[in-house]
Amino acid sequence: MTIRQYIRESLHCPPRCKPPVIVHRLFADQQVAPPTADRPAPTLSPDELLLLRAVAKHSDARNIAVAAKLAPADLRAALDQLLTDTGAQDTTHLVILAHGWNLLTVEQAHVTRSGANQ
Repeated sequence: MTIRQYIRESLHCPPRCKPPVIVHRLFADQQVAPPTADRPAPTLSPDELLLLRAVAKHSDARNIAVAAKLAPADLRAALDQLLTDTGAQDTTHLVILAHGWNLLTVEQAHVTRSGANQ
């Protein structure tokens, strides 16, 4: 068993999940303390927050698109825009920044869901 396999298994992640999902699980399960933000959180639209949560929870591009309510063909452009808007280098960095900004906490997800349902 490799270290990656061990980490995925111990976090109950699927065998082929991507690093952003693993990083999110580490923070969400409080296995690792979230970083301190070095700059204020950008103002993200509800659609961008939905995409951010989808990237943190899904590895497959199609599943990310479905969770973000995007057409699969539109995913790359939306993700590139989100990376630009947040100043993230890649999706793993995006998840790390988002945890530092408290954008992926359980409470934040609940508030956003509650607001979306109204």
